Amino acid sequence: MNIHAGYKKNRKPVYYHKKVKDREIQSLIKDLQSKDGLARQYAREKLVSMGRKVAERLADLLNHPDVILRWEAVKTLSQIADPDSIPLLITALYDKDEDIRWVAGEGLIAIGFPVINPLLDELIKNPGSFFLRKGAHHFFTGSHDYRDYPEISDLISALDAPNAKINTPGAARMVRQALARNNTAAS
Repeated sequence: MNIHAGYKKNRKPVYYHKKVKDREIQSLIKDLQSKDGLARQYAREKLVSMGRKVAERLADLLNHPDVILRWEAVKTLSQIADPDSIPLLITALYDKDEDIRWVAGEGLIAIGFPVINPLLDELIKNPGSFFLRKGAHHFFTGSHDYRDYPEISDLISALDAPNAKINTPGAARMVRQALARNNTAAS
């Protein structure tokens, strides 16, 4: 009995498998646009089960004009909760849709520890963004790991203050310094 029956010489099953996966991913991404909510949910769940390899495929959807598709992409990234998606989820904090920003914040909370420095960097670089500040507020109030740091409380207060765009960069730097002193922030 030939155990290699059906195997053709010079055929590389790995590449065939990759093509099938690529087509499946494309099909699932297309299903994220469906008018049928259950079809979108199924597609999202399948994409989440594929993990981090779909994250870069979802990046282009963050600028799509269809709010439902953007929400589905961000929800998928949030449920995958891969640290490599942090820049994408921080970008989603700038979205004009409040629900998308909320889901992005939930994704950042799910990732946790590695979010701190990139989010602090973004707050220092762009303190004038109301949406970013609200997303950072969501992250820091939703993440219980850092409640023992008074600097986090000060940052949350700065994010909420009427002069937030002036006070936020300094408060973010103070958090960074406190975490560095305690050697707890992810690089």
